[in-house]
Amino acid sequence: MMSEEQCVPEDQRWLTMKEICDYLQVSEDTIGRWLAGKGMPGSKVGRAWRFKRSEVDAWVRAGGAAADTPQGRSQTTGCRK
Repeated sequence: MMSEEQCVPEDQRWLTMKEICDYLQVSEDTIGRWLAGKGMPGSKVGRAWRFKRSEVDAWVRAGGAAADTPQGRSQTTGCRK
């Protein structure tokens, strides 16, 4: 007998904070900043955050995780303009 988790496609499974950090290779602090200030998709379940990989992937592709660039610096090189 298959468990419900095994029937859910991988991109639709809810990921924990640790799993999303590992997937995106960033810290929990970074995820917290993205949730608070950049509109990262996630849902609070009790006191824990959960994430749909497909929603996070779409958010990243749309530029949601793009680094803030300090004024006067080039996005590609970090050199002053």
